[in-house]
Amino acid sequence: MSDQVFKFDDPFRPIWELQSVAIWMAVCAGALLLQASMNANTWVFTAFAIASFGFAALRAVAAARLWTMQRNLAGTPVSFTSRAELIEQTKGEGERMFLGYGFEWTQEHAQLVHQLLRSDPKGLAPADDANGKAMGKPWIHGIGKSEEVPIWIPLEQTAGHMLLVGTTRAGKTRILDTIITQAIRRGEPVIVWDPKGDKGLRDTVKNACAAVGRPNDFIFVHPAFPEQSWRIDPLKNFNRATELASRPAALIGNDGGTDPFSAHAMSVMTHLCEGMLMIGMKPTIKQIARFVDNGPEWLVVRACEAHFEKCVPDWKEQAKPFIKSRRNDRDIAAGYDAFYVDVVQHRWPNTALNGLLSVFKHDKQHQQKMLASLTPVLTMLTAGALGDLLSPDTEDLTDRRPITDFARVIRNGQAAYLGLDSLSDNMVGSALGSMFTADLTAVSGDRYNYGEGDGEEIKPVTLVIDEAAELVSDKLIQLLNKSGGSLFRLVIATQTFADFAARVGSEAKARMVLGNLNIRIILRTIDGGTQQYLAEQFPKGYVRHLEYSQATDAKTEDPLAFGYRIQESMKETQVPLVEAEVLGCLPNLEFFAQVSGGRILKGRIPIVLDEPEGQGA
Repeated sequence: MSDQVFKFDDPFRPIWELQSVAIWMAVCAGALLLQASMNANTWVFTAFAIASFGFAALRAVAAARLWTMQRNLAGTPVSFTSRAELIEQTKGEGERMFLGYGFEWTQEHAQLVHQLLRSDPKGLAPADDANGKAMGKPWIHGIGKSEEVPIWIPLEQTAGHMLLVGTTRAGKTRILDTIITQAIRRGEPVIVWDPKGDKGLRDTVKNACAAVGRPNDFIFVHPAFPEQSWRIDPLKNFNRATELASRPAALIGNDGGTDPFSAHAMSVMTHLCEGMLMIGMKPTIKQIARFVDNGPEWLVVRACEAHFEKCVPDWKEQAKPFIKSRRNDRDIAAGYDAFYVDVVQHRWPNTALNGLLSVFKHDKQHQQKMLASLTPVLTMLTAGALGDLLSPDTEDLTDRRPITDFARVIRNGQAAYLGLDSLSDNMVGSALGSMFTADLTAVSGDRYNYGEGDGEEIKPVTLVIDEAAELVSDKLIQLLNKSGGSLFRLVIATQTFADFAARVGSEAKARMVLGNLNIRIILRTIDGGTQQYLAEQFPKGYVRHLEYSQATDAKTEDPLAFGYRIQESMKETQVPLVEAEVLGCLPNLEFFAQVSGGRILKGRIPIVLDEPEGQGA
């Protein structure tokens, strides 16, 4: 067995080697003084002085190593870099991603943390920490500061998606800054969803586009700033009408499940969307709301005419007996319905038209009751400026705001920031997030099945979701599960594990979401459940510590017989390489990263600064 197993030293002890250095140097000086005072030119004094100096040098090296380690425990100053410097640093690194500066965390570092926690870490804290000014424990990174190098991870590992966990103000936005800037520098499409509407994250995307010379590729969508916002259609990308219907239906309950109100709303919207597609009309939220509120009569008339024109010869003459009155669309729709049922359906049936006519013939009062939960959702998404924002009218030449959608953003390699304004209106923010997720899932499916089109190789897409617990849904789980094949790289940022559990309704389902994230970047997190969950994912290691015991005994038959024992033993304990309580002690801008293959990295994040206007690249 290796002697290393039994080797034990406390690097946080007093530096006793300094005493040895002082003694040996005193001996060296004494030998030289004796030689000079005795005027004896003998080699013995010289050799003794040289030997003493050599022993002092050996002890000085050990003392310097220990002093350096203990000095590093005071922490590392925050690093700054300009955006231009970050772009230059990562240029040519097409297969790697820069995360910051740090070192690989091993069992040796875990051993040092264990020893420090068993001693008195307060004695090693900087002075300002004693006054309560410092945030976190700087000695965590100081343990391996002498090994610090730039941290790079292979880009291919990010295909397994990334989890970013950290409490408020711990540095999530700063690390997202480096990730987003590098993705834009590589020319990849970048989409950022931000429920809060963080201005810093918006500026990150905007300034990164400007820094690489593509300011026009920045897209800004935010319901709180409709005048500045681009218009975006969350129903733009789909393969079937049921996909379109499921997006608003998901906002009222079970995503078209067993709930009768949700199921009926899904059925009605599906038939309406199929009818609009029959006449070449692009379904939008506004159009769906129009036909739900006012009735489908106008749509029924146009859909019937489109089908009759396509299939029935001389249909206008044949339909005249069925249209006794032309006072309004409802009368005409009723006549067309009778004509379709009696004449057309037997030879030229159309399932889309069958469904649309069933909606038309449904009892109006009962229809309103069954759609009572859908109407407020559609009203919410079409009220005020939000209506024009989410249902853009391409024929409205007075509205000069540009129009986009996720497929176009990806195809053009642009960078889109979408603020959902959940802080002001959580209901609208959640609704937007749900529909955006469904739309992007459809885009992902198209990319997987058909590629980019024109034979082009598909580009990786970086999707960043801040405060992701507010947007988690079955569609997001589907996106996490299956989007790797379409080269989507998701970066999911959250504060606690409990946020996911509360949103999806169970801890098991929350683990299903987080289990799809292969890379974990962990900043300071103060939630005990989150700490335990993350610590469970780390590899195990063994830490050693010394245990002392003493005992006395006296035998009853001989009162003068007295015994005393002192025992020292070394114990090993299996623990995660990063213990749970350490995750709550990280200073701002410091993190642990668990990357594919089980490697653990300890790092710190540089703050990216933008050059003042008129300066920089």
